[in-house]
Amino acid sequence: MTEKQKLMNKLQMYNFAVIETGLFLDTHPFNKKALAYFEKVKRLKEEARKEYERKYGPTCMTSNDNDEKWEWALTKWPWEVDC
Repeated sequence: MTEKQKLMNKLQMYNFAVIETGLFLDTHPFNKKALAYFEKVKRLKEEARKEYERKYGPTCMTSNDNDEKWEWALTKWPWEVDC
């Protein structure tokens, strides 16, 4: 597995944890452990996203920070696998 794939897997793992914890919090809005965990995985997801995008380009079209070119269309999209 390449470094790029490992980093994408890490980002997907944190994204899953954010979504699942958010769903739990929908029914347990005052659970302090869940709130703390949500903040932790949200921060880790953002760090992984920034690292991935710094190395490999945007993960979604709203991540395009380049006002000189539309990088979203010029780089491989995150779901494209290197063969």
